Amino acid sequence: MVEPLRTELHPEVRQLMEEKRTEGTHVRSSQLSVAGARQLQRETMEQIGWLEDTEEVGNVRQYSLDADGGTIPVRIYTPSGTGPFPMLLWIHGGGWVRDSIDGNDPICRTLTNRANCAVVSVGYRLAPEHPFPIGLWDCYTALEWMRENPEIVLGDPDRIAVGGKSAGGNLTVALALLARDRDGPSIAHQLPCVPVLDRPRETDSYKENADGDGLSGADMKWYWERYIRDEIDAANRYAAPLQARELSGVPPATVVTAGFDPLRDDGIEYVRRLKEVGVPVTHHHYPDMGHSVTSTAFHYQDIGRTREAIEAIAEGLQKNL
Repeated sequence: MVEPLRTELHPEVRQLMEEKRTEGTHVRSSQLSVAGARQLQRETMEQIGWLEDTEEVGNVRQYSLDADGGTIPVRIYTPSGTGPFPMLLWIHGGGWVRDSIDGNDPICRTLTNRANCAVVSVGYRLAPEHPFPIGLWDCYTALEWMRENPEIVLGDPDRIAVGGKSAGGNLTVALALLARDRDGPSIAHQLPCVPVLDRPRETDSYKENADGDGLSGADMKWYWERYIRDEIDAANRYAAPLQARELSGVPPATVVTAGFDPLRDDGIEYVRRLKEVGVPVTHHHYPDMGHSVTSTAFHYQDIGRTREAIEAIAEGLQKNL
């Protein structure tokens, strides 16, 4: 257990939240339709300028991969140099319902440079059109493609990490379990950031942060109901990894959690269970931040704690690959 779990909200974040409420722009996904939630994110990207003045990396390329019943895009970021580089499969968040490789372009560029690794960002298919487990299998397809085509990525197939934030953190942990269970591609390290690892439930963090920064309890329920089809899926360890009976044999982990996040206790429980079975884990907890601690918006707005969190992710990659 980390102490303290929750302090005062960081003043930079508190100011941003107060400005949104004053302007009437603090809109929740759970108040919108699926189309509306996706449109809100696109408008936010345009307002903040997420794809303008992007950080330079050595090279950026994009491919389409055949997936079961469709195709998925992957965007490859490589540092300057010849490689082979360690590789990171980065999985975006957005509650499995929204977000994209475009939305995660800034953090992928930053991690490419800070960790000197090749980053493969996967555009898995979204719910509710493509509910569990379609997005997970899309990510597994990308992982296998990285292992089988390292020359395209300029990567080292023996040094593969998987990471992501929020729903991407869920898919990160699920992918680690799936690769273990199927004797699939070897994953050297996992980086779940503010991950959702179980169904919405009455944990302390859900109670304390029902109206949390960036994610409310109602939002999380809204996302979950669009990703999961029925109670059978809800009990599946690949949908809710804390339902897994056994976590031994998964890769070493760097886990990021935040005090004002409804999902805080999911991440803390995962850290505890990894330690119990002897899996090496580094836990970075930010008691004064919310679910948006690693968000692109905070990254662009130069929130100091977000810089720290992204540097911690990069450090986890450098130390473990």
